[in-house]
Amino acid sequence: DDGRTPLGMYSDWFGALGQSFKAFFDAGTVVEVQVGLGPSGQLRYPSYSAPHGWKYPGVGEFQVYDKYARQSWLDKSPGDGSWPDPPADAGPILYNSRPWDTLFFTQGYYSAYGKLFLGWYFAGLLRHGEAVLAEARRALPGRRLAMKVAGVHWYYGHASHAAELTAGDYKIDD
Repeated sequence: DDGRTPLGMYSDWFGALGQSFKAFFDAGTVVEVQVGLGPSGQLRYPSYSAPHGWKYPGVGEFQVYDKYARQSWLDKSPGDGSWPDPPADAGPILYNSRPWDTLFFTQGYYSAYGKLFLGWYFAGLLRHGEAVLAEARRALPGRRLAMKVAGVHWYYGHASHAAELTAGDYKIDD
């Protein structure tokens, strides 16, 4: 382990890009850098993945099961241990549930627990995007940066916006 972090690697890559393409930037040949922030370059969690069995129009799955995410959730959740886990009722059929078939996407998402969890989940994605873009701005000062926002829409008509929520886009109909 060399102590490098993913964010540090992004920073190194942005610096190398700036050096390698300086002449192209200065000549106006390259006018923008599109910064990839997640799957397919989009600012989203990898909540739906065909190689892992997802099929359209499944709601996807919350990406909160590694040790770091679990610890972060424990740090955010109430200290009394009443909410030790991320939602376990967001889809019994991994990735392919429909919102109306799950307890979380019919009732839980607008509960106090659901709102706390979704706020925490969205904030983690937002922090990631802000951190990567800050490194890009630092390494590429004065350069125009672009990013992609996910177009997860297949349950937009459902009050929970379930597929959007698992991807990290926190918008619900209250």
